[in-house]
Amino acid sequence: MLSVKQYLVYIFEILGIPSNVLDVVSARGVGGSGQNEDSSGNFSDAVNALVQFRSKVRKAGIDGSKLLALYDNSYVDVSGVWCASSIRDNIWVSAESNGAILSLTGGTIFNGGATDGDCGGSECNGITVNGGTFSLVGVHIRNNRGRGIWIPNGNVKRYVISGCKIYSNGQGLNLQGESFVVSGNVISDNGERSNFGSSSAGSVVATNVCLDADAGAC
Repeated sequence: MLSVKQYLVYIFEILGIPSNVLDVVSARGVGGSGQNEDSSGNFSDAVNALVQFRSKVRKAGIDGSKLLALYDNSYVDVSGVWCASSIRDNIWVSAESNGAILSLTGGTIFNGGATDGDCGGSECNGITVNGGTFSLVGVHIRNNRGRGIWIPNGNVKRYVISGCKIYSNGQGLNLQGESFVVSGNVISDNGERSNFGSSSAGSVVATNVCLDADAGAC
């Protein structure tokens, strides 16, 4: 009998989804409950979870120059994110995604632009959000040749960056928007001083540790 993972890899091949996207699935199982296969070999939970995951992948998109690209108003929730070495941005949300919600907890976003990209311009970033809202909690953002976190669009609102380590990027953070919170982060060893946006926009930037080029920035 096929294991759940073997079964999912087989289905992924049929659907044209790279099997390595399974790496983002929790170790508890693709459905998150640890009950994907019962004693009789019933795969119904796994198939239901696969359909949901397939929908998220289709909506979010896997782009050759971006590891995760969000083009619509999807809700994407990843625990233990691992995004590295894209040409443009490791994670990118379009300006048309005004209703998008991105939730990333734990893991690492690193090496944006490691092999190519316009790193002196708008590429090579860890995460770029042009629309919607997001939360980034307990994530390491490191060694991106552009910006670690870039919010170039003032329409991005009510986002949270908390408990992250942001280090060894071309620039740590470059933020716009309003009503956001940036707190409890350690920001160090970045090439250029971070820009935390305007405090007049009802935002809170507090209790961060900012070192090296970022000393005094927060």
